[in-house]
Amino acid sequence: MVEDRIMLVSGIAMPFYPMRPTRGKLGTPEQLHEDLGGGWVIQPKLNGDRATLGVFVPGIFIQNRHLSRFKHRVKNADLFKALPNGTCVDGEVYGSEFFPFEVLALGRDQLLDSPVEFRVSQAERLCSILGVPWIFQPPSQASLAFMREQPKKWEGYVKKRSGSAYAIYGVERDSDEWFKCKWD
Repeated sequence: MVEDRIMLVSGIAMPFYPMRPTRGKLGTPEQLHEDLGGGWVIQPKLNGDRATLGVFVPGIFIQNRHLSRFKHRVKNADLFKALPNGTCVDGEVYGSEFFPFEVLALGRDQLLDSPVEFRVSQAERLCSILGVPWIFQPPSQASLAFMREQPKKWEGYVKKRSGSAYAIYGVERDSDEWFKCKWD
């Protein structure tokens, strides 16, 4: 049961169940080629811990995907305090650092209905501003092959339907718009 909820912006109160990808086809070379062909936003799947970070006065709240506060120390968390109050980013914690892959709210502007391409571009922009490495760039065939050789760091990739919104379902359930494709 959630004890205290933090209202960041209209439509986003933390903690919440973040959008979860449905398990997609296994990552074969043929599937990678099809997915890179269009209609999808493709991001590498970091083998970390899913986390969502919200900025509110007086600090930040980091939650895991199970609707509770993230319990491990996040070394770069203080960097995100520089973001405007009400900002919410979805990402992964890897090596005790948070790496955002989408922005759900920026300041008091809620972005859930914005196309995935916009939310991803905002995450890349915030990373640049904060000095956080942007590691979720759209992959090429060569970079996907390289990542595939590093399964401890990269599990595969997530494909998100182009133009899709971000859904907070209120209960833990898989998305019809995101697909997690692990290496076979």
